[in-house]
Amino acid sequence: MKFAPQQLTPRSVKFLQRWQRQVDSETEFSKQVEAASLFQSKNRTVNATFNEVRKKIYSAAPGDCMCVYCECSLCNRIDHCLPKALFPERTFDYFNFVPCCATCNEIKSSRASLMVGHTVVELPLGLRPSAASPSGFLDPWVDDLYQFYTVDIVSTFFVIPRDGLQPFARKRAWNTIKLLKLNERDVLIRKRRDSYQQYLALAASYSVEVSTTRKIRILETIKSNQNQLVLTVMLRNRNMSTELNIMECVAPLFQ
Repeated sequence: MKFAPQQLTPRSVKFLQRWQRQVDSETEFSKQVEAASLFQSKNRTVNATFNEVRKKIYSAAPGDCMCVYCECSLCNRIDHCLPKALFPERTFDYFNFVPCCATCNEIKSSRASLMVGHTVVELPLGLRPSAASPSGFLDPWVDDLYQFYTVDIVSTFFVIPRDGLQPFARKRAWNTIKLLKLNERDVLIRKRRDSYQQYLALAASYSVEVSTTRKIRILETIKSNQNQLVLTVMLRNRNMSTELNIMECVAPLFQ
């Protein structure tokens, strides 16, 4: 899944650019970071621009408005993929906004890293990062997360890097998983297990249902459910076991 919201209206683009110029007008990095606090005063429900931002990025989130990072909780925050405390020049960059839940937003906070060769180097606050090095954190706007991740649906239900990734990509995937604590929160693991069972049950219902209307409702439920990554992994591995064979009946509808 590559995150791909609709474009903003010219009016909203204009306002975001205006506010970004206010941040960029500061000549010192520390002053730009301070100026980035302008985001909090603009990101309010009374602000028409940010109402549009939220509407468009939330509607592009997986399932029924689920957090892009964990896929287990509803979106209620706008995260800066590159944190504004380190990249103030991206404070009002629409393409740096990611819809997430409060927990993931708090865990990620202002942490960021860069790849130096094949090594992940965490960035200290207070210093301007090098623009030349790629991020050690996967960017949902640029990186198709489902091409980097899989889920161990046999035992642990941990999110892990997919087989076949190049070492550089694997390091970035592991770094993102660890930074967000995707395998350290019991609630996420439990919800992945629950989603696995829900998808099996929904596919089984779809396979025997004769009513077209009910079939459509079942598909809508599947598409809106949390943990779309789990669904993707189940569809990829539907020939792996007899239990997963039931996913064959819905697979053509998700290609």
